[in-house]
Amino acid sequence: MKFSHSGNSANNLKKELLEHEHILNIFEHHDNIEQLENEFVNRMSPTKMESIIVLIERGKFNASNCIFSLSYLVKSCTSTIPAIWAEKDSTLNLINSEVKGHEVKNTIGIVCRLSNLNIENSIVSNHKEGGILLWGVSGNNSRVIKNYIEDNSVGLHLVGEEFKLKVISNSLNRNLVGIKVGLACEP
Repeated sequence: MKFSHSGNSANNLKKELLEHEHILNIFEHHDNIEQLENEFVNRMSPTKMESIIVLIERGKFNASNCIFSLSYLVKSCTSTIPAIWAEKDSTLNLINSEVKGHEVKNTIGIVCRLSNLNIENSIVSNHKEGGILLWGVSGNNSRVIKNYIEDNSVGLHLVGEEFKLKVISNSLNRNLVGIKVGLACEP
């Protein structure tokens, strides 16, 4: 796994963290899983979104050698838009693909809520609201292997209770926060 610094001074980094405080708290630390019901991943619903490239409600979605791009959003779009959203009891397998955000608009790369994520040899970049947001529970198995996760507010945001997660050989560059871990997830 490669970690790098963005080159920001401490004052600039503190200012950026304050400006993005709402993003960094989308999965607030809580003592128990019930408190997560009021957090971002549960307040946001795919049915309330203006647009989503891929919505996985149940089952398995496999994609390889694909580009999921939000880089051409129109000016009238004002809400946060995820490229890929996987709901409870679904599985997202993403291989050799790219999930692009927008330079200015609020986008999220991938949201996996109580689902399984397997992402390998892919790029997740330019998302103002977060690259990969993953909330897992016991029984979920997720793998994030050999990816480039860059230019996001939070590169990889992990929350859960006793779910199995492998994060191996990823490059996290120019993210405000590379990896944020909440609650207890099993590495």
